[in-house]
Amino acid sequence: MSQVSFTPDVPQPARYLVYINGVRTPVESVTVQTGIFAPMQASIRMPAHNLLARLGAEDRVQVSVFYLDVWYDSDNPRWCLLFEGEISGWSYLRRGKSRYITYSVQSHLAILSQLFFYFLSGSDKSVGPKGISNTNYPNQFTFKGKYPAQFFSQAFNAKRALARPFDLIENVLYAVMGEHRAKTMTASTKSYDVTAELKRQKEIATLSRSAALEEAFKKEARDKGIAADKLGPGLKKTITAKYEELAKKNLQREATYLRENKIPGFGKLDISKASLENLQDAVLKANAQQIIKERSLLSKSITQSGFYARYMRLIRFLEHWCCAPYLEGRPGVSNPLSGKLGGGVFPMLNAVKAKKIFKAIGKHAGVKYGDQANVWSMLQGVFSFLAYEIIEVLAPPAMTLDKYGLPNSAFDTHAPYTISRDDVRYETGKNEPYYANWADSLINAKQRVSISSYMTKPQLFFGMPPACNTFFPSMITGLSYNEPYQASPTRVYFNRKGQIKKLNLKNSIPGYAASATRVGFPSVVRRHIQDAHSSLSNDMEFLVFPEEYYRGPKPLMQDLPLMFKNMQEVANSSRFSRPSGDPELKEVSSTLQESRDNAIYAASLSESIAASQKANKEGFTLHALYYLLAQKEYYRHRYSVNSGAVESVFNPYVVAGYPITVFDDSDMGINLFATAVKVTHTLDETQMRTSVAFQYGRTFEEMFSTLYASGEALDIAPTDPLAEIQDLLQDANTAEHYYSLLFRMEEIENFSSSIEEGNTAPTNAQAGLTTGSDLKHAVMDYRQLVGWKLGQTDGQSEHPILIREEDRSAASSLVGNTFGLDVGVKLNTPVTPLNRAKPIFESMVYALNYCSRPVCTLEQYIDFYSVAGRGKTSLQVLGRGRGTRVGVIKEDLASIPPYYNVIRQFIGGPGVEPGSNIANVSEDLKRRTGLDANSTNLQLDVLTPLGRQVVIQVSSGSKADFFDLPDSRKDWQEALLVYLGEIADPAPSGATQSTYLVPPLG
Repeated sequence: MSQVSFTPDVPQPARYLVYINGVRTPVESVTVQTGIFAPMQASIRMPAHNLLARLGAEDRVQVSVFYLDVWYDSDNPRWCLLFEGEISGWSYLRRGKSRYITYSVQSHLAILSQLFFYFLSGSDKSVGPKGISNTNYPNQFTFKGKYPAQFFSQAFNAKRALARPFDLIENVLYAVMGEHRAKTMTASTKSYDVTAELKRQKEIATLSRSAALEEAFKKEARDKGIAADKLGPGLKKTITAKYEELAKKNLQREATYLRENKIPGFGKLDISKASLENLQDAVLKANAQQIIKERSLLSKSITQSGFYARYMRLIRFLEHWCCAPYLEGRPGVSNPLSGKLGGGVFPMLNAVKAKKIFKAIGKHAGVKYGDQANVWSMLQGVFSFLAYEIIEVLAPPAMTLDKYGLPNSAFDTHAPYTISRDDVRYETGKNEPYYANWADSLINAKQRVSISSYMTKPQLFFGMPPACNTFFPSMITGLSYNEPYQASPTRVYFNRKGQIKKLNLKNSIPGYAASATRVGFPSVVRRHIQDAHSSLSNDMEFLVFPEEYYRGPKPLMQDLPLMFKNMQEVANSSRFSRPSGDPELKEVSSTLQESRDNAIYAASLSESIAASQKANKEGFTLHALYYLLAQKEYYRHRYSVNSGAVESVFNPYVVAGYPITVFDDSDMGINLFATAVKVTHTLDETQMRTSVAFQYGRTFEEMFSTLYASGEALDIAPTDPLAEIQDLLQDANTAEHYYSLLFRMEEIENFSSSIEEGNTAPTNAQAGLTTGSDLKHAVMDYRQLVGWKLGQTDGQSEHPILIREEDRSAASSLVGNTFGLDVGVKLNTPVTPLNRAKPIFESMVYALNYCSRPVCTLEQYIDFYSVAGRGKTSLQVLGRGRGTRVGVIKEDLASIPPYYNVIRQFIGGPGVEPGSNIANVSEDLKRRTGLDANSTNLQLDVLTPLGRQVVIQVSSGSKADFFDLPDSRKDWQEALLVYLGEIADPAPSGATQSTYLVPPLG
């Protein structure tokens, strides 16, 4: 690549927000990392304070971190979510006069490592379509049918085999939370239950009103600089009138919503003219009826039993999962799992022995995954067996999913109306009826909002990289790469002693290979296996040219995975676009075979599929599938040891588990394809930076040589053995669609409207420069960025990469006339940036704009927790992790979006054990839980924009139940608000140097 200049000194926005248990908390630094099957881990360092000691002990305190995103839309910067998690420990450090507290943060996925099989087993007999709670052990569940066969089926239906890996995750979540997409419930409501609940709700309303007024009086006194008891009766009367006017408007909105949704309890009440007291009575009665009805339903399920269900609901665990489109269901159709529509049946699950294998895995989980046999280990083992993975996405997208967990539409598709920052309703429009209508719309459409932090995906060592995983010279601050020669195999054998009996080769050369599943790679290995039958010679006694003549042989012997049994039909099933028999590969094979004696191509030909296919009478046979598996294992083992790391400016968009592209900046440097295995972000007071560790590295020259050898039928090499992966993720056009659904759904939804409105590129897009906004890209298609470095030939100054003839029309839009340019890979030829793409290579601003993608914003985050998990009756609109906006902060700089002191509501403890009689709680228990020793009532409240509001009260003589448990063991929010006030940090954490784009205030 030609030498380019770039601008590493372009200022970066070092601004970030940290929320602990929903409260904005000043911190000094944040470090976070994640990887393949490696849930997020983070550390947060902050100034020490005795209030922070043991914060979150014996609890799971929530943490969320946001960064200021100025790259995706530079005209409208926005706070975007970097990650979520929970505090798992703390440490204290003093150096000289400096003191620090560091909190360790773990992913919410950690809950699966504490969910054990013996909590999911129960007895062998049960009734109903879902798991139910065991009477004696609330954390143990009883499944329909016999365990564990039904666990490895769709919806616990033993007659419906798993269609995709995601079904296994759904089974875990629905078993724990007692839900299923097809459930139907009926229940009756008893009048005396409603009366008791109405009394309880009125007590809470009275307490909340008194507390809110008291808070309003204190605020007025603080504003006037006097003591609260010095406020005159006239002023208190005025404040009370304002509060009651606002409360009446809120009750009118809620009553209107309830009546529109045909909730009984209003009769002929004139909502617009009714008094505050009458409105309150009507609303409370309607809510009491719905609460009792819902509780009667929940009592028949495990939703509120034990710990796991309550916690998964608190963190909206189900709504954080998203599955891979097409591989796990065809999005946008009525039956996504229908094989006739070309999607949804993951190929390895069609294996004949899959059901028996899953059953064995379940019954012997304790042996295979340790004596505790946790669900996370089981998922990891089964997914690895299926060549599948679970990743946690940093800077996750927000979108709407269908009931199958597939991407469906933009996040706010079902919102009653859109509220922009300039809208007069920005602070007042998102009220309870707004979110209730949003939730109802989602339920009616059988969809759900999602912050897609956890994604299932295939193992993808050699697929097309997403655009967000590209590193340009202008972004890179360091690059290392290591390739140990002796660690990689020179040949691969499968099933020298196979257990699957015979292959149906239909060979023109019958013999030894025709009676076993023996296959090898490179293809010369396959030929020697075939030829060994006639000469009685050792099929391994040869050398692969040229490598083994100089390095020596290093064979790798493996058994063929059982899940590949009987997969010929799957490989030829035309799930996406490939016709049966694979004529494209046949044509390529014959073309290469004609060139097999050409010495120039000898080395490449030995690695092609042609040598294996030439002995077969059929096209893409089962043996060819095995051959591709051997080829993949050969390249996987060769490239898995090729590792390195790239350090760059802060790039929050990179996703672990997917391929990456690294462009170096000179003719002496190297350009790499690889797979990101670990992503680390560091945010501190001086800068924000990113480090990515990668494996499966290969240079551009290596990739093009392998692509040439495989027949140039795809856009990247080596070829994956599964046709689904080939067609979906090794072809740039289909990969574009796949990555768009996962990472750019917001753009798909708004694409047509943006054209109609005549939107232009951001202000930093200058004439003649390429930015991410005008490329409308999701996949990194190298043909749009680089061409062959050939110099001036035949009047052509640029030489775009034309893999196939159909690439010519697309290339003409980049470089103009392409007539006369050769089609095909040019071996041993370096690449250089196309003129149109040079600004991306030279400027960090354009590079990050190219890499950027939509990420869940702070406003979407609050909306998500206000809508997700509400259920049909919209219960528990306060607390339980709901989103809220308390203490809005607007900086003087108009470009900085507002943020808040509190963004989530948690009912703070202490609480008491369900079943306890409040009046009889022992003094010892009161001391241990922190309950007021003189109190005979249990009262728990939450923070709201109007102050604290009581949401739980258990009177003397009453028993507490699961519904009376607080969200956290202590009121951590109160301690954090005191800490925030004492630290007096009015601005978010971040760099303070004036050279940065947006220096914090104060």
